[in-house]
Amino acid sequence: MTAPTILTIIAVAIASLFIIVRRYRCTIATRWYDENLGRVREVEMHFIVARAGPIRTNRRKLANRGATYIRRDVFRHHGRWISKPKLRISFEREEPATRSDHRITVTPRALQYRGNEHTKQNLPSRLIPFRAVRDELGVPSHIVRILDMHHRAAERRRRQVQKWIKDVERRAYERARQAQRNTAQGR
Repeated sequence: MTAPTILTIIAVAIASLFIIVRRYRCTIATRWYDENLGRVREVEMHFIVARAGPIRTNRRKLANRGATYIRRDVFRHHGRWISKPKLRISFEREEPATRSDHRITVTPRALQYRGNEHTKQNLPSRLIPFRAVRDELGVPSHIVRILDMHHRAAERRRRQVQKWIKDVERRAYERARQAQRNTAQGR
């Protein structure tokens, strides 16, 4: 074989990696004990997306995106922050797909356990973008929301401090006027 033929074979092999589209199914779950309910609570989410490209890369990206999503969702709904090591992440075998998706289908499920008794609650499915949404500067949307929240809190604090300063100045002015009146009256 000549060099151009070998290069052509290698180029076709590399291109075929990106043409094959596979459907990835990932399950991410976490559990904790809820003292208020006296039960063990579990949140389980199934993430399904069809992507082209290397299996390892797509699995890693889907696991990272899913872990970020479930941690944020548990914190938003249950007020509990889950560390990454407390997440159970598992994948099912990939299946062939016809075309690539830009959105992940998320099917959440909430479970509660107490002794032998357990209850399941299937929650409505959602669609989330495969990539985190970014603003025009390339900053992820959740970071923009956090910065905006901190900015609003700082603005409230600044207004509160200005109000306190005005109150202190007003009281000092009233005390000075009262002192002037007292000296004018000869007290």
